[in-house]
Amino acid sequence: MAISVAAKVALTVVKDKKLRKIVGGIILGIIIVIVAPIAILLGVGDAASSIDWNSPEMQQHLMDNMTDEERAKLQAFADTMQAIEDEITAQGLTIEPIKAQVIFLCVLYDREPDAELYTDFISCFADGADDETVFTNLTDTFGVSFTAEEKEKILLLCEKAVESQTVPPGAIHIEIGEMLAGDTTPVSAEIFTTPFRDLDWQACITSEYGKRIDPFTGEEALHSGLDLIADLGTPIYPVKPGTVLFVRYSENGWGHHLAINHGGGQASLYAHCSEIFVAEGDEVDIDTIIAAVGSSGRSTAAHLHIDIVIDGKPVNPKRFLKEAETP
Repeated sequence: MAISVAAKVALTVVKDKKLRKIVGGIILGIIIVIVAPIAILLGVGDAASSIDWNSPEMQQHLMDNMTDEERAKLQAFADTMQAIEDEITAQGLTIEPIKAQVIFLCVLYDREPDAELYTDFISCFADGADDETVFTNLTDTFGVSFTAEEKEKILLLCEKAVESQTVPPGAIHIEIGEMLAGDTTPVSAEIFTTPFRDLDWQACITSEYGKRIDPFTGEEALHSGLDLIADLGTPIYPVKPGTVLFVRYSENGWGHHLAINHGGGQASLYAHCSEIFVAEGDEVDIDTIIAAVGSSGRSTAAHLHIDIVIDGKPVNPKRFLKEAETP
């Protein structure tokens, strides 16, 4: 099996500027998170990444320049993506919807939909199934086969799509952006690193950036960073050198929390700490213990919530921390 559908979509987007714009901005982000990562991965590069796909102006521009046929095709695409998300909910699974949607694009998008297609497809992602099991289930259910290279490419597309999700800035992110708006500190040349020592931050993730189920309300909500579980009192280190922007406490929110300015509009936020060992204005480096893991504020257990804020907007910390090396 070739990755025909994903490649076809991506190559069409790459070659057709008008379609690239249309596919990039419609249906309030449903299509953005699927096609933009594929386009960027296959070589659209800076041209695609520099477009603000989510801006109201871009979305209106795209809507105004679509033909009826284009609207119908994109609506059908969006309906398919929504059907997959609805089926995940119906089956009570915890799979990331974006991941399932990308795999569907790669494997089954050219099949005629029927009442059982989405049900059978999502059944391949039973809770606890690893990626290899999912591919085996897809082969058994739909008769498709995969080479090792095809699996690797599909999973890479999934990773890019998951990481491309964006969360709108909250009050604290907007405030950080405003505080740094006139700052002339150059961006730190150091790479982002881990907030822990002797712990693999990736193995500590209990809640991802993007959509999640709020542990207090049980309802779907957006999460602006990563939750990293660790023992109470575990030392927290800056993910990059910088200057402490503020140190605060919020009983019903972030608890004990602080932000660090890394220059160039970059900042990091550390929340739910049990203690904070630095003060506003302190210069810190990656060997400075800035705080300890806690469960202060609106929290259900000891963990570190970490945000990476770029120009006043929270971005997926995995985009920055995943390549970092423990000092």
